[in-house]
Parts: sequence; structure tokens; C-alpha cells
Amino acid sequence: MQTEFRILHSRVIENGIMFYSNSNEDYAAISTIDKNGNIKAEWTSVQKYRKEHKKEQIIVDFKNFLLFLPLIIFLVIPFVILLFSGAFTSRYAIKNLLQFALICNLVIILTVLLYRPKNMLKLKAASDMLVNAYRELRSPPSLEELSTYSYLDNFSGSNSLMLTAIIDILLLFCTCINNPFIAIIVSLIVVVLIKPKLEILSYTYGFLNFSQAFSKTSPTDTELMVAISALEVWIKNEGYK
Repeated sequence: MQTEFRILHSRVIENGIMFYSNSNEDYAAISTIDKNGNIKAEWTSVQKYRKEHKKEQIIVDFKNFLLFLPLIIFLVIPFVILLFSGAFTSRYAIKNLLQFALICNLVIILTVLLYRPKNMLKLKAASDMLVNAYRELRSPPSLEELSTYSYLDNFSGSNSLMLTAIIDILLLFCTCINNPFIAIIVSLIVVVLIKPKLEILSYTYGFLNFSQAFSKTSPTDTELMVAISALEVWIKNEGYK
């Protein structure tokens, strides 16, 4: 029997949680909940699951597109205005393009952080609470035990998004430096030296964990049971104690 107590890769889907196999990410324990509150957990091929639920995913993707359509329009209109104003053909074209690209990236990051369906916020929190509990207890937690654990995770994707937003802001300040040589040197310092240091600090001390307030919210017992069901199937098929 293996003795690894860390789930390396998890994902929240529209109505459930996926815990990927540590040895073969083509497979995963998938626990979902239907509209009637029934929980179903299974071990299956990720590709097979996607094919079986292709129609549902198309509907979800279309809904997300409609929600992000105003953002696309918001970004396209300024680009067209700047394009026809000659901002991208003047002597400051490179600078203007960089600034516009950084601002667009920053807006997209903030939108992704702030927009999440409520049920997915709860499922994500439940998933991370279970990962933390399993790593410490080294056995599947009970519902009561799981409810006492934190959903904060130093390796959360929200932390990575927030770090990218911080780097974007620093690079925007760099583009405001009039001397292009100095601007390039400072930008390289930000990307090559500052960003890796901030990543290490985030992984070690979790100073960016505040960003998870946007991507998670306290789950109910229902979401916690979805996570526990996924873990039970994951342990059974991974061969962990």
C-alpha cells in the first residue's frame, strides 16, 4: 500500500468535485450532486466523463460567454478608439500597446477572481478543506472533523492570479518611466527577481491567501459530503491507506 496523503490535483466542476489520480491524471474520482440533493461518486476516465457530459458543458460554456460578453465589449471598444486615434502607430506605439495589454490582463484577472457561481465557491472551499484535513489526519475525516478545517491553501490558484495582478501593476509603473533603457531594466528586475521571491513567500507564508475570499465561501454540510464522497472513491482506487 502507498502512504502518500496529499491530493496533488483537484478541480471543481459545475455540480461537483474532481480529485485526479496522482499516478495517472487521465483518471479521477468525481463526486457530483444533482438537483434533488443526491450525491454520486465514481472513478472514471476524465475524457469519458467529458464526452458523457458534453451537452451540459456546452450550456455552461455558453452561459459563461454571455456573462463575459460585456467584458469583451468593454475591452474591444477602447482598443478600437485607440487604434483609430493613432495611439498604436505613433512613436509611443510599443509603450501604448504594452500598457493596453497589461490593463486588459489585469481586468480579466480581477473579473475571474470576482465572478464565480455561488455553488462553485462552496464546492471549492469544501475541496480544499478536505485536502487540508486528509493531509493532517492521514485518513478520511468525518463530517464533524472536516468542518473544523480551514479552506485556505498557500498553493491556491487564486493566489497565483493575485500575484499576476500585482506583477501587472508593477510593470504598468515601469512603462511610465520615460527612459526606455531604465524601463526595460526595471521590468526585468520585476519579472526575473521580484516575481520568484513573491512566489516563494506566498507558498511559504501564504501572504496572498486573502485573495481566496473572492474564490471561496464557507460550505454547508452538503458540499462537505460531496468532497468526502470523492475522497473515499479516490483512496479506494489509488491504493492509499
